[in-house]
Formats: sequence, structure tokens, C-alpha cells
Amino acid sequence: MGFYAAGNPLIEEVVEKGRVLYMRKETAAWLADAQEERDTASILLDHQKYRGACLHSQQCVEKGLKALILERGSRPPRTHDIVELLNQATAAGWNVDLAMDEAIFLNSVYRGRYPTEEGLLPRGDPTREEAGRALAAAETMMAALRKLLPQSG
Repeated sequence: MGFYAAGNPLIEEVVEKGRVLYMRKETAAWLADAQEERDTASILLDHQKYRGACLHSQQCVEKGLKALILERGSRPPRTHDIVELLNQATAAGWNVDLAMDEAIFLNSVYRGRYPTEEGLLPRGDPTREEAGRALAAAETMMAALRKLLPQSG
């Protein structure tokens, strides 16, 4: 904190605004995977593959949240639970613009990944609207990541 006491404007900005200036290499890899999941979800939605679009949207959000947790120096938990990951990212100091009801919805998408699991599938395959909702959550996550980690965009 000697730099901060000496009035270094760069250090002051980091401390006061919580800005990330240099991203961890591992974080960048998770972000690249998150972006690829979002892109895949979009392609699948365009081709009426709604189950796949939902799954890849969920994976985008999961990987994005894990990237934030990793960036704070913690090991991301081995879970697919978006609510748990969102809570952990928030506890790590990130202000992620993802509504809790969207996190709960994405959890239902993942639990419906296999035909015998409950999730969206007991009601049948996901609809275009549900796939669109999942993709919108993925896009919200990517926008949040670009805001929180500016060098990722």
C-alpha cells in the first residue's frame, strides 16, 4: 500500500474502483470457453435445437461465474449450480447483473440435460421461448463479464 499512500493514480483507481487491470491467464481461458458456449447456444437456437441452446447457455453462465471466482484467487467449486456460483461470486466481491430467478431457471435447464432427469423435460423439450430466455441470460452474463473484466471484451 506504499504506492497508494504516495498517491499513485493507477493504484488509487484499482483500490477505489476495484478494477481488474491484468487478468489471470486461467481466467482468460474460462472466459473464452464461456464466449464459445454463448456462440454455440445462439447457433443452436437459430437451428431450432432448443435443448442444446439451453444447455450451452447454462454452460456459458457457469463458466463466466467460475471465471470471476478464479479471478479473485479462489478455486471454482465443482458444481453446475448457478445459484451457488452466483452467491460465491457475489461473496467474492463481484456485482454480477444476473437476476436470481434467471439463475434458478438455468439450474432447471441443466437438471434437464438427460432424458431421465427432472428439469424442463418433464414438461417436454424446451420451447423456443425457454431457449431464448436461457440465451438472454448467457448474453447478460457476457455483458457483465465485459463490464467487470474490461480486457475480456
